Amino acid sequence: MEIEIHINEKMAIDVGIDEIIDGINNKEMAKRWNYVANILNGVKNDSSDLTDEQRAIIKKYLTDKLALF
Repeated sequence: MEIEIHINEKMAIDVGIDEIIDGINNKEMAKRWNYVANILNGVKNDSSDLTDEQRAIIKKYLTDKLALF
């Protein structure tokens, strides 16, 4: 997915998460990790509003992914 647009005002665009994931997965590995890192850096890291079960699911997912390295 490539989008190039030049605007002089704020613009809201709705894009499905599946399109974003597919776009990222189609990139070479170096760019893919760069995109993922940029997304993660922009995500709020406060988990105080999550339940213990939600935290455990996220922790397991990330631990499993890190184990691949």
